[in-house]
Amino acid sequence: MFASKITSVVTLKDDEGNDLNVNIRKLSRRALEAASMARQRKVAQMAKDMGAELVQAYQAKSAKDDAQAVLDPAEARFAAYDVETVLVNGISSWDAPVDVAEGIPDLDEDASEALYRAIVILSVPTPAEAEEAQGKL
Repeated sequence: MFASKITSVVTLKDDEGNDLNVNIRKLSRRALEAASMARQRKVAQMAKDMGAELVQAYQAKSAKDDAQAVLDPAEARFAAYDVETVLVNGISSWDAPVDVAEGIPDLDEDASEALYRAIVILSVPTPAEAEEAQGKL
């Protein structure tokens, strides 16, 4: 019932190669909506910055590419949310000697991606992932 009660630990390597435990939590409905809206705002701002002609050219190419490639629904969920919003709301603590709020903007691409994906999987599981998690309880 309460999303914040559903947690997991992700183990990453720190800069020295040592294990670093990151405690993540399932995002609430409200946090997922905020992350979705933040992603939509970024996309809209990018379209505005690009200009109408460039957006139309991009959309035409994108439509052609979309017709050729079928996006796996399990992968589509990773394009729906803003990474920073997910990380801010989904990381509860870590073993690093840096405060979480200060450390999130400094995460490298690999760590950001690994944590983002883990939080989204915990928050928006596929039916198979949900079934697997139920078996672990």
